[in-house]
Order: sequence, then C-alpha cells, then structure tokens
Amino acid sequence: MYDQNIHYSEHLWNSFVIDGGKLKNLTNLLQNRIGNVTFSADFVHGVSRRFETVGDLIDYENPKSKEIRNISLHAKSDDLKTSAMILFFRASGLPAIAIRLDVREIVLFKLLDEIKDVIRGMRPWYDVLSRNPVLYSCGNSLLFPLIGVFWFKGYLQEVIGTFEDGSGGRIFRLILALSTLLMWFLFYKLLVFVFPPTVFAIGQGKARFNRMKWRHGLLVSVILGLIFFVMKLVIN
Repeated sequence: MYDQNIHYSEHLWNSFVIDGGKLKNLTNLLQNRIGNVTFSADFVHGVSRRFETVGDLIDYENPKSKEIRNISLHAKSDDLKTSAMILFFRASGLPAIAIRLDVREIVLFKLLDEIKDVIRGMRPWYDVLSRNPVLYSCGNSLLFPLIGVFWFKGYLQEVIGTFEDGSGGRIFRLILALSTLLMWFLFYKLLVFVFPPTVFAIGQGKARFNRMKWRHGLLVSVILGLIFFVMKLVIN
C-alpha cells in the first residue's frame, strides 16, 4: 500500500524572495530526495529558458528589461518513478507557489514538510503587506484626507459657508471622495513598488533587490513621522 506512488498538489499564497543561497538549498533537497533537478524561467520580454544546473540559473544576467517573471524546478528520479515540480510565480497579481509531487505515500508528508521549511525561509518580513496591498492602501488612503480635514477644519468651514445652503456640503463630500480615491491609488502603487510580492534576487536582480532595501527604511521613517504627527494633533 505505502509503496504506491500518489500525486499531490498544493498552492501556497505567500510572498517570496529567492536568492542564490535559498535556490541552492531547495535544489539540494530535491536532488537528495528525488533526483536530478532542471530549471526553467520565464522573462518579462516573453522569452523562456531552460537551465541544466542551479549555477547556470544563478549566473544568468537579467537586466530590468529581461527580469525574471517566474521560475520552476523539475526533479526526476533516475528510474522516472518519482518526480517533483515547484513553481514560483504570480497569479492575478498575487504571489503563488505551486507544489506538485509524485512520490511514494510513505515519504510524501516528510518531503512536503522539508520543502515547506525551505519555502518559509523565503518569506520576507513584509509578507502580509504585499499579499494585501488593497486592504492596507485603503486604510492609508483615508489617513491624509482626514488629517487635512482636522488641520484645516476652520478654513474649510469658512469656504463651505460661502456656498448656498446644501451645495457646500455636497462639494466638500465630492472633494473628500476624490482625494481619498487619489490617495488610495498612490498608496497602492507605493506598496507594490516598495514591497514587491515576488522577488528573484538572481543575477542582476540581486543588485535591484539590494537597492530596494533602502526604500523600506525610508518608508518606515515616513510612517513613524506620520504616527507622531497624528499623536501630536490628538494630544493638542
């Protein structure tokens, strides 16, 4: 019973940052537990390539115009009786990892746990932010209009008072709605830009990832500044 092969597939919905070291760890695991591993990658300019070794993939130069869009690892045993495929990609804007195994049932769950342990090491600290950019940008988009209303409350009341009864309130609500929509769009773009859900820090992608890290520090500084600013308004 337990000597029979079974097919298993699963999708993980979490962000990931893949560098050369993590890719080697996953490759070594599949080689030790399954067999020979080959690789394929799709690039943003529409080209797909196959790589025979992990070193070939890590050393492949990929400038911004040819950056990696997805990577898949394919492992097969010498007798072709067992196999594994792990695909790192983005589905409908969300980060995704597809795992497909064709192995003996007795080793399935141990192998799956080992694979997931390696994948967990690829999860960035901002995983929740990058998986839910719409949710977090909605909350932030309300912050600046509300601060503006609170700070310029007297001025706004004076401006609204110059309109006829009722018209000023409608115009004010329209301005607030449009400003909130604009702030949502800006915050959404900012979150996706600063906290990309899928990062392939391989080849020239490694330099791009290192440059991205300073954005995190800058954004954290801005957020802390906003928190202190709001606290000061509330206290006063």
